[in-house]
Amino acid sequence: MYLLSCPNCQADVSVTPAQAGDSLACPSCGESMVIPTLGQLRKLPRVETESDRPETTAVNPGSNIGFTAMMLLSVIALLIAGYCGICWAAISVDQTQESHIAEIVEHYGEAEPGAMILEFEHMEAQALELTAPFDYQIVIEKKANWGRNAAISGAAAVIFAIVGLTLVKGRRST
Repeated sequence: MYLLSCPNCQADVSVTPAQAGDSLACPSCGESMVIPTLGQLRKLPRVETESDRPETTAVNPGSNIGFTAMMLLSVIALLIAGYCGICWAAISVDQTQESHIAEIVEHYGEAEPGAMILEFEHMEAQALELTAPFDYQIVIEKKANWGRNAAISGAAAVIFAIVGLTLVKGRRST
């Protein structure tokens, strides 16, 4: 914007380059005044308003590094979550505890009485506690661990992304 002086009352009037060559009423005295052409207008003193000045924000280099680090950690956690999710989906659980019990009940129904007596004597000789889990229980546990790791990594990725975006928001507001 340019500062133009009224020829009647000498009041200062701000005009924009788009108004060059037009006429304008003076806000002080109300008299009509002619705004000079653009070439003559550029010779007048400039007045900077708030909208003319470019916005300058102090950039904190620490927040740039923090944002980059948080986003990098977020991407790494997201990749880990994806890998764990793929491993979780790749494991198929064919047998559960219920199906295992149903299989044993079915087997006992088909077994001969002599074989049942031998198995009962074998059970009396062995301790009732299991020394190791069944194979299907190990598979179920592995699948649950992969799922848990995928969920934890996904949550970490979201948290890192939120912290990184908060750093950017804090940087823009200052």
